[in-house]
Amino acid sequence: MYWLNKIIGFFLSLKLTVVCLILLSILTVFGTLYQVEYGLYMAQQRFFDSWIILFFGFLPFPGTQLVLSFLFVNLLANMVIRFQYGWRQSGIIMIHMGLMLLLAGGWVTRQFGQESFLSLLEGEASNLASSYHKWEVAAWRESDGNWRDVVAIDADYAEPGRVLPFEEFGLKLSVDEYHRHARAFKATDPEVAARVLNSSGITFLEASRPHWEPAENMPGGIFTVHTPDGGARRLLLFSGDPEPTTFEHNGDEITFSLRRKRYPLPMTVSLINFEKTFHPNTDIPRSFASLIEVDLQGVTRDVLIEMNRPFRYHGYTFYQASYADLDHGLHMSTFAIVLNYGRIIPYIATGLTFIGLAVHFLIELFRRRRDLA
Repeated sequence: MYWLNKIIGFFLSLKLTVVCLILLSILTVFGTLYQVEYGLYMAQQRFFDSWIILFFGFLPFPGTQLVLSFLFVNLLANMVIRFQYGWRQSGIIMIHMGLMLLLAGGWVTRQFGQESFLSLLEGEASNLASSYHKWEVAAWRESDGNWRDVVAIDADYAEPGRVLPFEEFGLKLSVDEYHRHARAFKATDPEVAARVLNSSGITFLEASRPHWEPAENMPGGIFTVHTPDGGARRLLLFSGDPEPTTFEHNGDEITFSLRRKRYPLPMTVSLINFEKTFHPNTDIPRSFASLIEVDLQGVTRDVLIEMNRPFRYHGYTFYQASYADLDHGLHMSTFAIVLNYGRIIPYIATGLTFIGLAVHFLIELFRRRRDLA
């Protein structure tokens, strides 16, 4: 009972609140400085998505996730145990509820948020977005018309010794080696090159140091394709291959590719037109915008996406991210797509906190005026 009281007292302590806020300030400063040299993603992974940080490789320091967890429990414990509920405390209660809701919204975003991108040529349409950092081993077979039977397995499962099942095609891929970031090489000897199946003639891979920006990493792996009759063939997949690799099986052509992970969208997006304007007498873009057609199960509408005017639909937000000028006057537009089911939570939390502050100050004002009267 003594230790239980100690633990409860620890989480009720105002000192814990102050320490958590100081630690968050320190982590924010270090994360911001780290971002300058190593980029946003690396700073986020090391400081803001971590539970424990090792400075100099051995000195432990609490990460943002650990600090926020303690802060959440601290707020919850005070609301459940310490607070005396009544109209005079309504403002303080609303403030704490707003702060807890803000922390909960961050957790929802971290657990269920999804970031991807979609690049389209003018006149092109798609209902699949691609991940920035995640990869998948995909196999498909051409069907009638423009359809494909596609099976994709997350590349996070591609660890040496594992077997990736592609049972729809009667094949299995055993992982011989896999590198999160690799360099690819070609052999000059034709006999050596013939031992490995690859569309670009790559014969072996070498692990290299990961890039500080994960989107620049080029993974690769060597697999063994097993057929039901006991046959086996070595297959090399490299994310930098310009073309996928085809494997013939029972008269069918099965195409394999190591590609960025695809996310299905609840709509089909078509790029109708892309326009950009420049600053006077320069070739520096001042703004660029894309006119898209959104097909929602047969219902279509035209939407203009500009740099500061995203398109939102059921938790999805489409931002105008970048563009590319191609030959023959064609343009490619790239949209950053964020899926965030908790997008509205920070607005509610901020509003609740603001109202709580206003209520608290008004109650205190009326109480003081009454005491003075």
